[in-house]
Order: sequence, then C-alpha cells, then structure tokens
Amino acid sequence: MASGSPALTSAVQYAAAHDALIVAAATPDPMRSSPGREPEPPRDYWPASAPGVLSVIDMDSRGARPDNAPAPLGADLAAPGDGVVGVGPRGRGHFIGSGASFAAAYAAGTAALVRSAHPELSAAATARRLTRTAYPADVPHLDPYAAVTSVQDPAEHTRAERDDSVVLPPGNGSEGATRRAVWITVAGGSLALLVAWAALIVPRGRSRGWRPAARRRVAGAGTGTPGD
Repeated sequence: MASGSPALTSAVQYAAAHDALIVAAATPDPMRSSPGREPEPPRDYWPASAPGVLSVIDMDSRGARPDNAPAPLGADLAAPGDGVVGVGPRGRGHFIGSGASFAAAYAAGTAALVRSAHPELSAAATARRLTRTAYPADVPHLDPYAAVTSVQDPAEHTRAERDDSVVLPPGNGSEGATRRAVWITVAGGSLALLVAWAALIVPRGRSRGWRPAARRRVAGAGTGTPGD
C-alpha cells in the first residue's frame, strides 16, 4: 500500500506500543509486466515504512531480485521469496509463489522462533538480532539459524532505540578468546611441570621410605680437620 488508513495506522501503533514485532513486505509482490511499461521508481510502501516495523524484501537463490520487482527506498532484511512452496489460499494441495510477502513470512517465522528461544528480548531487540545475525549485504540476508543460536551482547535487549545496521560486537569476541587461550596455556604448562617433578621425586621418596636424606659432613676449609 502507498499509505495506511487511520484505522490501520492506529492498529500498527497499538501493536508496537505493546511490544509486538510487526513484520511487513517492503514492496508489493511483482506483477506481470506489460510490454513497453516503464518500471516504477523506488518508493516507500506502507506499513513497511511505518516506525517500528521490520521491512523485508524478497530474494532468489542467488541473492538477487526479479527484474520486474518493485523497489523500495530501503529495507531491513532480505529473505527467500522466489519459487516458494506454500499452502494454497483455498482447496487442497500447495502452490508456488514469489514476492516480498513470502519473504516477510520467512522473517516473521524466524522472529517467532527467536522470541520463543529468548523470551527476555523485546520486539525491538528481536528485530536487531535478526539484522545483526544476517549475512552482510546491501540489504542483510536473513539467517534463521544464527538468529536463534548466536550469542549476543547481554545488554542488547536493554537498549531502547532500534539500530538496523549490521555491526559485529567489538573484536567479535577475539579479546576474550585470546585471554582464555593464554590462561589455558599457562595452566597446562604448570600442570606439565608438576607431573615431571612428581615423576622425579616420588620414586626417590619411596626408595628412602620417605625419610630425609642423610646429611654428609664436609671438611672445613683451612681448619685442618679431615673429612669422613
């Protein structure tokens, strides 16, 4: 839709205010193009362009969009939307379709999995998680597995403002991994030294019955006292 009606706009605002993540197709599904018809220039579509809405465009197996697909001015995610098999609107069996509406369904399903696995996340934090775990591209490509399983910044869900940019955590965790590797190396070396010391000392101790070694008298220098 080019714009929303007052009733639908109010519904979107109400859902966003109650921590519901709204996922919408960034564009209409592509229509059969007429010969000689000029493609429409990029534009915003509603409700994908509304505040607090996660907008999704479709892509094929190569990460590209159909030539006749409408173009938005911007989108948060790209998800599979070409040759998608789904349940038909009526009757039995399945049908194959393409378009951003199918891609939005993929993203909405992934968001439901994320919120089920991480119920502490707010709607805005869930949207950030989807975009930050996506494959980096002009429009990030949705990665459902990473969205559900990746370890994120513990403070992420406490941030109030939404940030759709794809930004990896500082150092991507490498500093912590380096410190752990150093401590493991030090601990391993200390253990090896302890084992070597035990292998040398224990047999000697057993042979003496764990008695102190006999002390020898040493001739005093310059005293003229002979040694033993």
